[in-house]
Amino acid sequence: MDVAVFVVDGVADFGYAALIETFNVANCLRAGLQTPPTPWEVRTVALGERIRSGNGHILVTTPLAEVGDDFGMMIIPAVSALSADPLVELVVHSQPACSRPPQKSARVAPAADHVADAGRR
Repeated sequence: MDVAVFVVDGVADFGYAALIETFNVANCLRAGLQTPPTPWEVRTVALGERIRSGNGHILVTTPLAEVGDDFGMMIIPAVSALSADPLVELVVHSQPACSRPPQKSARVAPAADHVADAGRR
């Protein structure tokens, strides 16, 4: 199956690497099966030709426009954000893939609010 791993600036290095290694190991283990499935064909895609990971590494990517919808599954690894605010900033300042009418934004509580609420339950 063709898999697109869609990454954005700030992608969590560990999460991205874990996904890539999982498919690599799965492909390697196929040889031990009596009737192996087709291999996983994995491509790292983004809106452009490269992104910068959460730890500052440059990942060369295939632009999503070149891939179109030629994949069976898309996986989006997490970004490196330890609270809600950096994640909201990433989404707010991202380049939209399509035009949408403006909507009122919902208030997103800081992550500390969620942790405090969880302790009360």
